[in-house]
Amino acid sequence: MPRRPREDYPDAVHHVYARGNEKRTVFLDEQDGDFFLSRLKKNLSRWEIRCIAWALMPNHFHLLVRCPKGNLASMMQCLLTGYSLYFNKRHGRVGHLFQNRYKSEALSKEGHYRELVRYIHLNPIRSGILFSLEELSRYRWTGHQGIVCERESGWQDLETVREMFQSHRRSWRQEYLEFLEAGIRLPQEPQPTGMDRSPIRADFQERELSPISGDPPDRYFEILERISASTGISLDEIKGKRRSARIVHARRLLLAICQEELKAPVSKISRWIGIPVHSGWYLLRNGCNGVPGNLD
Repeated sequence: MPRRPREDYPDAVHHVYARGNEKRTVFLDEQDGDFFLSRLKKNLSRWEIRCIAWALMPNHFHLLVRCPKGNLASMMQCLLTGYSLYFNKRHGRVGHLFQNRYKSEALSKEGHYRELVRYIHLNPIRSGILFSLEELSRYRWTGHQGIVCERESGWQDLETVREMFQSHRRSWRQEYLEFLEAGIRLPQEPQPTGMDRSPIRADFQERELSPISGDPPDRYFEILERISASTGISLDEIKGKRRSARIVHARRLLLAICQEELKAPVSKISRWIGIPVHSGWYLLRNGCNGVPGNLD
């Protein structure tokens, strides 16, 4: 059956998203994220496309873009091909990085734009990587930080965001933040039109977690010492930057056991260890199934 041609026309606004092949991680660390964003910046400029909102998640990404010349396909082909070649070379893999073609939906009503900006920028909170707007304002991998911290990226279209949230009652940033806060309070925000046929949902399932402080509890250090004694890897090596197979295995055990015994979110455990959150999710999904029982 032939594929349906993409809908594109001058000045169309698109929600664009793509997921890793077999739901695998496509951003393993900050270097991957930085490279993708640098390519995105260059391609937006080359094809004269404006990015209104964006988010990078471990195994997928979202973009909300306006295409004055109706040339989204050219930009996306260049962006994804270049990133796939980089990723495969850096991480020693072959084959398709992204699952099928990227998805895109041309939006027909301006009223959907605000909902999509919120949907895209709240992805890290809805997926359980982050837990508040305060954390989101410090998170590098969405367009939210640039909006609330007034950090001009040089390629994000803040002017359009400003127009969307213009208000006579308060500043447009306050209007934007209140709109996002309302989205967090909703148990399940309805998806905007154009996403109901093939939405990408994060792999991370939200779950009830017991509250823990920002600093590691005493039980964390007990688990860390158990793993060090069992594996022969020193505490400094587990929390350092080396990546030998034995050290990576020890970190994977630490993540799995802390998640099981402390009911701690992967984002916080990763910060305790000193590794990127994306790397923590990758370690858990690639190798450690369940908690081993021989570390007592």
